[in-house]
Amino acid sequence: MNNDQTTSPLINAANQSLLFIANRPDIVMERGEGMHLWDMVGKKYLDFIGGWAVTSLGHCPQVIQDALASQAATLINPSPSFYNKPMIEFAKLLTEISN
Repeated sequence: MNNDQTTSPLINAANQSLLFIANRPDIVMERGEGMHLWDMVGKKYLDFIGGWAVTSLGHCPQVIQDALASQAATLINPSPSFYNKPMIEFAKLLTEISN
């Protein structure tokens, strides 16, 4: 199956379902590692765009995978109506470093 046959149905669905925020190329990314991305047919790209957090962290760094797995095994997202230790520790850190 070529890239057009693979991506066209997904891109059509995206155009019907996603809020428009920017013009996007007709490519559907499937995975990432470091500063590289791969599309659904295995073509590798150097990610010069690197959006939200990826610019500094890269795609799928092991330290982030480990932290997410550890937290997911403990507590994912309790209601903000309750306190939780990571919430308190993070808020404390932010207020300390930002005054």
